[in-house]
Amino acid sequence: MQNNLPIDLLHWILAFLPLLILLVLLVGLRWKAHEAGTVGIFVAWIIALAFFQTPFSTLAVANGKGIWDAIFILYVVWPAILLYQISDKAGAFSSLRKGIRRFSQNQLFLVLAFGWIFASFLQGIAGFGTPIAVVAPLMLAIGVKPIYAVVIPLIGHAWANMFGTLAVGWLATIRVVDLASQPETAFQTAILLWLPNLIGGFAIAWIFARMKGVARAWPLILIISLIHGGGQLALVLVNPVISTFIASTVAPIALYPLRSACSSRYYRIGNSPG
Repeated sequence: MQNNLPIDLLHWILAFLPLLILLVLLVGLRWKAHEAGTVGIFVAWIIALAFFQTPFSTLAVANGKGIWDAIFILYVVWPAILLYQISDKAGAFSSLRKGIRRFSQNQLFLVLAFGWIFASFLQGIAGFGTPIAVVAPLMLAIGVKPIYAVVIPLIGHAWANMFGTLAVGWLATIRVVDLASQPETAFQTAILLWLPNLIGGFAIAWIFARMKGVARAWPLILIISLIHGGGQLALVLVNPVISTFIASTVAPIALYPLRSACSSRYYRIGNSPG
């Protein structure tokens, strides 16, 4: 069937409206996720039927696929939450905090190590929210405020989505998109992904201690970004599926000799450094 729907600003706004309502309900009005999600999906249904002429069969298939995909995500999220609760009750985070500080008392280094490097490693092998579910409690254990404990790994792992999770994003892309040259597309994509990797490292340092954090962490950020972005760029020419996995696995190994690459001063997240 030929689609005669106009491509204009109104339809762009209508397509974005369910997401906007979801954000307003979750962030602005502090609704619970299942309440905001229910309203969001009903709004999406109404818009799809009234303005995009979507058949009921298409809506049914789309919702079925959404539920099916959510099941696999919950397989990751629920065990992670359970593990956090058990670890918290057992006092594991107190022990973890002491063990981490024996390795390094430089909180700037630890924030980058967990929020950027370890989060990227988890995205390389697991994905589906694992970097947030695992790293956020670790960030809390070293004294990071809750809001930053979530925001930092969100920024830190974002670059690894396409070729991470053992390249599920890349494999899905080449199955549905007819690419003129897969190696060339992979190479160009890796070049573009290097930029958010580098910016992510500097953004985390800036969130931690503003420009003083950037000034103290730039050697570490440049070296790790060379391993992340440069390693992925080289490996996509060999095998895009394992490019992020290998690059993000090498980066944590480099942490031990790089402990001195940040200033030794100890700052707390959210406080202006002296």
